Amino acid sequence: MSSGKRPPDYDRWTAEDEERLTALQGAKVDIGDTQYGWELALRERELMAAADTMNREKRAALRQKLDEMDAEEALNALMSVNGEEPAHATTASEAV
Repeated sequence: MSSGKRPPDYDRWTAEDEERLTALQGAKVDIGDTQYGWELALRERELMAAADTMNREKRAALRQKLDEMDAEEALNALMSVNGEEPAHATTASEAV
C-alpha cells in the first residue's frame, strides 16, 4: 500500500463460511427486507401523512392522479393479455 501501513489481517475463508454463503444465496429476500423496500414504505407513510394535511383542491388533484395511474395500469394489463405493447394513457389535460 502506498501509505506504508500493513493491510489488516483477515480470517481465511472456511467451509463453514461457504455453507453460510450458499444458504444465503438460495434464500428468497422479500423486498420489504431491503433498503429499497424500506424507502418505498417510508414514502408511502409520508404520502399518507401529507394527504391528512391537504386541502380539498390538493386532495382532488391527488385523487385525479391516482385515477389516471389506475386507468393506465388497467389498460396495460388488458393490452398485455392481448399481446400488445403497453400503452400510455393520456391525462385530461394532455387530451386537449
